[in-house]
Amino acid sequence: MRYLSALVMSLSLASCSIVSSTPVLNEVLASKGDTRPFDTPLPVNTAHKKLAIGYTTTVGVKEDGTVWSWGSDTYGSLGNGREPTQQGIPTPITGMTDFVEVAGTGNHFLALRKDGTVWSWGDNEYGQLGYSTTKNYSATPQQVIGLKDIISVAASLGHSLALDKQGAVWSFGSNNNMQLGFAPKDNMVHVVPTKVWANSEAVKVIANGGKSAVLTNKGEIYYWGADLFLQSHMTMVLPKKYDFPYSVSDVAIGTAIYVLTTDGFVWGQSGNNYVGELGQGDFQKYEQPVKVKKIGRIKSITATLSSGTALDEKGQIWQWGGSVRFPSSRLFVRNLEPLPVLIDRFSNAVSVNGNSANAVFLDNGEVYFWGVGRSGSRGTGKIREYGQSSRKDWSVPEKSLWTWK
Repeated sequence: MRYLSALVMSLSLASCSIVSSTPVLNEVLASKGDTRPFDTPLPVNTAHKKLAIGYTTTVGVKEDGTVWSWGSDTYGSLGNGREPTQQGIPTPITGMTDFVEVAGTGNHFLALRKDGTVWSWGDNEYGQLGYSTTKNYSATPQQVIGLKDIISVAASLGHSLALDKQGAVWSFGSNNNMQLGFAPKDNMVHVVPTKVWANSEAVKVIANGGKSAVLTNKGEIYYWGADLFLQSHMTMVLPKKYDFPYSVSDVAIGTAIYVLTTDGFVWGQSGNNYVGELGQGDFQKYEQPVKVKKIGRIKSITATLSSGTALDEKGQIWQWGGSVRFPSSRLFVRNLEPLPVLIDRFSNAVSVNGNSANAVFLDNGEVYFWGVGRSGSRGTGKIREYGQSSRKDWSVPEKSLWTWK
């Protein structure tokens, strides 16, 4: 039930008004990005995820393999033995070295080590830590027994996924939407990793909400769990291939599914488009995938619960849907943008990452956050709670003390 409450709280933020005074937005709001295709196709994105943004906790892995955490220690999510309960300054997690990837969108996290082992910590209400138990939480990382030769991990509100080098997908945790990839027998909780599907061409797993997906080296997408397009209350038990007509470089899942094509365009599909998350300039329902308007030559995408975010080759960050910040000339306008707006420019930006908030990685190792930054989860050294800072502050990209290099 606490996941449902958190989801309602997150969606309610999407309809709030946000004020921003960043001058660059006033200059370019009416402009659009470069809508030409790339001359050289983008490759399928197999890069490991270096940042996991949870509800009130953020976890990152540096190039040197150390894992760091900051924010709130809800259900032990900082991984440091519940000491302290909040930290605004990024701090290394004891003993966590030689790691290459982290995952997490709620209050539990996974970390993938170079040797192919997986470690987990935080909330364990649904067995999503893979410890053979539903013990309430773990405040320190522990190895997930039974997983080896793993190349990709993903973690959502109550379930976890791991992909091994043979292409087998392993799942554990909540199965209330069949997001584990099999029909429940006696209960909706599975506390040990279970092999559910295999595709030798699989390179990455993705999870968000009650949804799961796999991306292959051919750019094919397979999905299961909650209806990915919200067109019904049905669930997919077995992985189904997403029928998409163009070559795929990457995929992100939030309220909508966003596909980055190899020619640098973003396509979206959802069943409602209530907050303009499809980037069409309206709130109409679309039955088929649609190309997000105004932007092109995109090299990185991410998704939150109510919006899409894209980074183009010029370092411009575009966002559309709910929880998008506004320029000062649009005070107190409802916080919805059905067309992409320019968030900021970073000429040396490498990639974007998002969930309850967004972040951009720069090639010099710096990381900037924007969006809701609760309990110090931006890693700036400041602890924020609701009511202690205006949402104007939340909407401005802010430099974190943590660096990824």
